[in-house]
Amino acid sequence: MSIHSIKETFEEVPTKASSALNSQIAYYKLFLFRFIGKSSYGLITFFIVAFTSLLVLFFLSFAGAYAIGEALGSNALGFVIVGAFYVLIAVIILAFRKKLIEKPLLEKLSEIYFKAEPDDEE
Repeated sequence: MSIHSIKETFEEVPTKASSALNSQIAYYKLFLFRFIGKSSYGLITFFIVAFTSLLVLFFLSFAGAYAIGEALGSNALGFVIVGAFYVLIAVIILAFRKKLIEKPLLEKLSEIYFKAEPDDEE
């Protein structure tokens, strides 16, 4: 190998490195765009479903409270029973929050973050 060919090879290194760097930057821009798009879609869907579910739960709670109050002869007692039920649910969730919320959430996020292959669902 002559000095001339080595010199040409070294002269090509900055252009090839720049090209490789630009390709990597373009790839990560596309990856970030895809990730943000999918995350936004997931969050918007989650909030719409959560809002609708809470609205349904709100009206069902009122209906249940009035039904219990009608059966017991006191609307106030019906609302107290429904309120106590929600306090009980909150205490149960608080007691088991790591098992019910934190662990499944971390597993799902780890699965999404460390997934190497592209999604098959597209």
